[in-house]
Amino acid sequence: MNSPSIKKIVICEDEVKAIRDLRVICNTQYSKIIQEFTNGLELIEWLKQNPKEPDLIILDIIMKKMDGFVAFHEIQKINSNIPIIILSIENSVPLVKYLVFHGAKDFITKPYDLEQLRRRLLKQIIK
Repeated sequence: MNSPSIKKIVICEDEVKAIRDLRVICNTQYSKIIQEFTNGLELIEWLKQNPKEPDLIILDIIMKKMDGFVAFHEIQKINSNIPIIILSIENSVPLVKYLVFHGAKDFITKPYDLEQLRRRLLKQIIK
């Protein structure tokens, strides 16, 4: 009997509470966080060396060094097949529409309800 493969998740988030919440939600029998970054630049440098490694990226927008908007486009240049979920306090309607139109699988606004965050992430993880 084959068990389903565990989804490998990369998070790029600079808020301590969100990182803690994501660890609880994403480290399960279905998925495991394999890398954590606090800015887009670190994520992109790692992804260039590991373009096929993640099954899902959870990405904040407002970060130092390289924000999530720029990182989103860089991720797509490296591997456009990696699903990206945006988790951000920056939630202007034009930004949300733009990112979803250009391939983001979901856009979750901070502050989030923990149970809603869990449901929406699991929807992507258990695909």
